[in-house]
Amino acid sequence: MRDQDAKQMMQRCVEEIKTLRRINAELAPKAEAYESLRQVLNLLPQPSKGYGEDLVWKLERAIKDIAE
Repeated sequence: MRDQDAKQMMQRCVEEIKTLRRINAELAPKAEAYESLRQVLNLLPQPSKGYGEDLVWKLERAIKDIAE
C-alpha cells in the first residue's frame, strides 16, 4: 500500500470516527435519561464506565508521520 493510499484511508477513518462521536454526543443525553429512569424504576446500581484508547489521535499522528 502506498503512503498516499494509507494516508487517505486513515483520513476517511478519522472522519468516520468523528461523525460517530458527534452522533454519540447527540444521543448521550437521551441514553442518560433512559438509564436514570431505569435505575429509579428498577433500583439498580449504575455500572462503572471505562475508557479506551483514542483511535483518532493515533490515526492523526500516523497521518502526520507519513506526511513528513
